[in-house]
Amino acid sequence: RPLDPKTKLIAAGGDNEWNQRFFDKLKRCMSPNFGGPDLVDYLSQIYYTGQNLPDVDYSDEQYYRVLQNSFGVEGGIATVDAFLKPLDAARQPWGINWLHLPEIGTPTIQLAILEWGTVHFMQRQTMREAVAHAIFLDRFHKWAARVSMASVFLNMVVQSQGDRLILTPTYHLYDLYLPHRGKQSVPVDVDCPRILGGGLARPEDSKGSGGAVAGSDVKDLPELPMLSASASLAEDGNELVVTVTNCHLTEPARVALAIVGGGQWRIASLRTLSAQSVRDHNTVENPDRVGVHARRVEGDPESLVVMLDPHSVSALVLKR
Repeated sequence: RPLDPKTKLIAAGGDNEWNQRFFDKLKRCMSPNFGGPDLVDYLSQIYYTGQNLPDVDYSDEQYYRVLQNSFGVEGGIATVDAFLKPLDAARQPWGINWLHLPEIGTPTIQLAILEWGTVHFMQRQTMREAVAHAIFLDRFHKWAARVSMASVFLNMVVQSQGDRLILTPTYHLYDLYLPHRGKQSVPVDVDCPRILGGGLARPEDSKGSGGAVAGSDVKDLPELPMLSASASLAEDGNELVVTVTNCHLTEPARVALAIVGGGQWRIASLRTLSAQSVRDHNTVENPDRVGVHARRVEGDPESLVVMLDPHSVSALVLKR
């Protein structure tokens, strides 16, 4: 760090017991002039769901279980956020006195989610992964003030078979979410039915992989919201991107957008990632079974009402 003050340092995080012990040790072992906890720019976390579940031949119950745990990642982020707030409050600019340098380091300790997603990553990726990963991305968007890095496991995006590449549903999900890039995350309040109440989500399906890469547990939920959504606003305020996921296996969803803040908006484009079956996946023989398709907005674009297919993810670009 003294050789390159612009270097950002990531601390290897885990559950709150580990994190507490780590920062307590850091406070004791390092002098204030050498940073202590203020030396840490990022705290790493790992979030996986769907331990040991089938990749394609899963039951409807197992589909919903993975989604319940995906929603539950927000509990994990909120727990770490609460742990970091006191450290943020006591944080001092590092290097000013000792190195006589301008303020360096991050203003707050950020979360670096170095691995995340469904854990059957060495197997086939179906439309379930696109829906589950959309839920993850929406949680990251919601916590954008804390989460500044999130790296999905590489095999979830592109897979190889011989000398051929297979673009997974998650690859197409990233393409669908691309319009969010460079925009400001804005709050989204989702009012929707809840489906599949009960105790399907199991803790054993929502833990880190164990060993050297053990991550924080993802908290299970007693029931599952039908919809997940996130939104971002362009710097000039004239373009709004909204991504909405219909988690239901069989029921379409009628979604009406209400934008707080005035102004007249219209839906300029609508793209949807979907498949005929939630168990559909791309192969070398059929590389386009799951993909993104542009759709025509039915009715008045200024009514801000769209119909979403079951187990699908849609991106709407709205303009003033």
